[in-house]
Amino acid sequence: MVASRFKSSILKDSIQVQSIHDYVNDDEKHEEHPHLEDFLILRRSVHIETVEEKKEKEKKEDPSSKSIRRLPLARPSASILHKADCASRLPCEETEARRHVKFDSVIVREYGMILGDHPCCRFGLPVTLDWDYFEYDPLLVNDYEFHHSLRRPVKKLRLLSSKRKKLIDMAETSQEDLVACRKMLNRIQRRRSLTLALDAYAPVETAMESAIRKFKRALVGDHWKKEKHLYRRSSI
Repeated sequence: MVASRFKSSILKDSIQVQSIHDYVNDDEKHEEHPHLEDFLILRRSVHIETVEEKKEKEKKEDPSSKSIRRLPLARPSASILHKADCASRLPCEETEARRHVKFDSVIVREYGMILGDHPCCRFGLPVTLDWDYFEYDPLLVNDYEFHHSLRRPVKKLRLLSSKRKKLIDMAETSQEDLVACRKMLNRIQRRRSLTLALDAYAPVETAMESAIRKFKRALVGDHWKKEKHLYRRSSI
């Protein structure tokens, strides 16, 4: 039993347990040699426009052709302007019938890996998910759980620098983007190291600021004392 192994059922699948014991809770039944790719049927390929592409598209579009489209609401939202017995607030049978949660099918999306910007990457350059993706036809939940591979613990989810370099090369990243990313990461890492180095002197800095404020009040005087007569008049 997983609960007896980790002394607690609450932490049986936490990140801490996975990192220490190299174990992940996966009670689903899987086939011996999973091959989910054989059951995926491509439905569509989606391209997300970049900022530059949107600007070029807006320049080509006619401003007069733009129109605001509002989606109709199946049921009006709650409002203090409507009484509880108002006809517009009566529940709709079609809407209420859909107010249930169930898991029937799974839609798989496949994202590419491109150059990222995570500053915690010490060796090599980071990678991240691309905006574009491939979407496949829905699969039944039971079929998906049976054919996909076992869940991997946190340790096995990490990518080595050599693996990340291969992914960046496959994305056909330009040399200019690589150099700019490296400079940005070095700048952020230097700032973080400086902040951590000065963090030990934070109590001293706070004490000095407090001492300077008290010294100024002793020389110039507290502004609350100077304006004390104004509060007396207002109270009268």
